[in-house]
Amino acid sequence: MRGLPIYSDDIAYNGLYGLLPRQYMGTEFVERVEVLRGANAFLNGAAPGGSGLGGAINIVPKRATNEPLNEVTAGVRSGGQYYTAGDFSRRFADDRIGMRLNMARRDGTPPLTVNLASCRCWRWALTTRTVCAFRLIWATEA
Repeated sequence: MRGLPIYSDDIAYNGLYGLLPRQYMGTEFVERVEVLRGANAFLNGAAPGGSGLGGAINIVPKRATNEPLNEVTAGVRSGGQYYTAGDFSRRFADDRIGMRLNMARRDGTPPLTVNLASCRCWRWALTTRTVCAFRLIWATEA
């Protein structure tokens, strides 16, 4: 941030450091990227590598959606590299348990030689919602 380096070990994944791979992470599995600037970066704690001095980056993974989701994407990129992806989401047990499956495949010749020529990856996520109900009983004696 602003000229200060931040290494991949100091990028948080869902608020936890040290979980991301060093070279590559499929964007098909990411819901959003949060950029925390300045002192807000310490909301998740200090980065273990010490490189996130000017801010922090938190990658939030995809979770099960409230509505059922079925998405299939296919395409061709420049250089003849083809791409297919699938994104499926469901909720069960009165919406308390959710599952999401993301799959991606890339093959062919990439437009740049530094890109991956082939990628086959998938991610399966299980999420739960807990409902806490508290009852406050106020009693007085006469």
